[in-house]
Amino acid sequence: MSFPPLLVGHGFGGLVIQLLLDRGLGAAGIALCPIPRRGHWKSLFPLPPPAPTLGAGDVPPRSTVMPRRLLLDVTLGIGTAIDYANDERGPLLLISAGKSRRVSSASVAACYRRHRRSMAITALRAFPHHGDWLIVEPGWEAVADATLDWVLDPE
Repeated sequence: MSFPPLLVGHGFGGLVIQLLLDRGLGAAGIALCPIPRRGHWKSLFPLPPPAPTLGAGDVPPRSTVMPRRLLLDVTLGIGTAIDYANDERGPLLLISAGKSRRVSSASVAACYRRHRRSMAITALRAFPHHGDWLIVEPGWEAVADATLDWVLDPE
């Protein structure tokens, strides 16, 4: 027996999570600092500092790889229509980082308000003292705890 996955994405991945949920894929989704739906080249710049480097023989997790075509389509806003009033989509948690240089907290809050048109569960958690790398920077435990709490009880 297989169950639909819990979808988690950051930045562009956060937008992809919203698209997948809207299309009925995934049990629930967590979008960390999701970029806005329409093509936002500025969200690519300035880029945050690089992630820690991998050691010899290490392979990046598959979840970190995004096909170039998908990246281009999302950046240009191609095929990114979202039915914000979709009552059938799975629960969605949106997370904002107050010190993000790519996606403002106001942008994530606006996304939350659009998703509230739906009867589907939608939640917003704000982390005002975190930046673009909120899931690996000091204090990441608070983000992980809030996310896990929501997964266990999305109401």
